[in-house]
Amino acid sequence: MQQMIGFGLAALLTAVLANDNAGANEIKNSNPISPGPSKNASEPPGLSAAGQRCQRVVSGLNRCQQDIVTFDPADETVRIPSKNRILSCSDRKNLPFYSRAEDMDIASVLFREYERGPIAVPERRSFQDPGRLRNTELLKSVYGNSKPSVEAKLVPVPFLGHWVSFNRENGAAESLERVGRRLEQLAGSVPAVNNYLKPFMSGKSNLANDTFNWRLIDGSKNLSAHSFGIAIDLETGREKNTYWLWEEKARRKKEAVAKRDQELAALKAKATPRSADFSEGSRLIDERLRQNIAKIAKLKESSIGAIRPGKMHTIPWQVVEAFEAEGFIWGGKWNHFDCMHFEYRPEFFPDLKPGCMSHGAKADKRPFQPWLNVPLGRPGPLLARI
Repeated sequence: MQQMIGFGLAALLTAVLANDNAGANEIKNSNPISPGPSKNASEPPGLSAAGQRCQRVVSGLNRCQQDIVTFDPADETVRIPSKNRILSCSDRKNLPFYSRAEDMDIASVLFREYERGPIAVPERRSFQDPGRLRNTELLKSVYGNSKPSVEAKLVPVPFLGHWVSFNRENGAAESLERVGRRLEQLAGSVPAVNNYLKPFMSGKSNLANDTFNWRLIDGSKNLSAHSFGIAIDLETGREKNTYWLWEEKARRKKEAVAKRDQELAALKAKATPRSADFSEGSRLIDERLRQNIAKIAKLKESSIGAIRPGKMHTIPWQVVEAFEAEGFIWGGKWNHFDCMHFEYRPEFFPDLKPGCMSHGAKADKRPFQPWLNVPLGRPGPLLARI
């Protein structure tokens, strides 16, 4: 009897069940990233495309001082005197996005240009993620090469009624403080900005834990921008559609549940609800749903590739522009969007004016210390994203 049920059930499920491999039809990591050729001896005088990008990166990392990293236009190399290191601008490799992220040269940092001001969001161009490709070696040379060395460079910054820790090097802390002043002025004149900033300025949302966090990017060997104390997340806990991976997983889970419901409906049309075939078939369908949901929960970005973003939480453009005016990029402009994330990346703003008025002999070089009534706090789970 069991053999007959199993035999009939196999034929029944063949007509009902479909192989739903989560993410199998998604666009993959297919577009190679070329930093552009480096200049060779046969080329006429002048910088190559890779050399021009490289020069911009170095200029952005030297916004306040000229000796941490230097660019040599003769051979298009970058020198780090403190480490006695010489790096080529371009390694001339054509690598897919995630391969390039794990094997960075310098020119690829600016592979995608960052567009200032209001743009159409969510960004639907594949891998249009300006700023997500970072050269960790250069960032370490400027902002600190270890957790203790970065912590020694953190200073308390007043921001929207909070004290937050931010890196003092290259004008990062000063720039964030100026952003805060811009936002406070906007809050007094623009109702939409005031409404958005109210949870922070009222003290309901704490920002103390949303800047520095020494860690690797989830699923990568690279350090997060938060590791260097040059990024801040504005998160109130009430937003939806703020981070692409959360939304992608939610979408796939919803699709898996809908597929299960369709399969159960088809099973009911072919089998008596109280029959052994229906009982065993529904059990297998439910088990398959549990397995799919478990797979979705474990998905990493590199296994998904490019995405087709749907809904995305937006914030007032005046807030974004206040950050951009001081050299910060916004993660909401990424194809893999992160709407809470703002990151200090002056290399993307070649027209940015020098903004390190207190850097040098008069700079506040005190380390960020809990007894300054500015608690570091424990890093929250949100900082695992980027």
